[in-house]
Amino acid sequence: MTADLSRLADVTARRARMAEDLAWADEEWRRLIVAAIELGDRVTDIAKAAGVTRARVYQIRDGRR
Repeated sequence: MTADLSRLADVTARRARMAEDLAWADEEWRRLIVAAIELGDRVTDIAKAAGVTRARVYQIRDGRR
């Protein structure tokens, strides 16, 4: 029995693309949270829309973690 190296290469490439997509989505998500704060939206509303706690919204705003 031999390994399916072609499939391994394909999956490896797919993982790399997915990692790039996730990095973009994370950056955009953080940017939108900060923009919402700057526009005066309520932190509780931002937290609810983002699916995080109020404390996490403040961490993102402050560039922590």
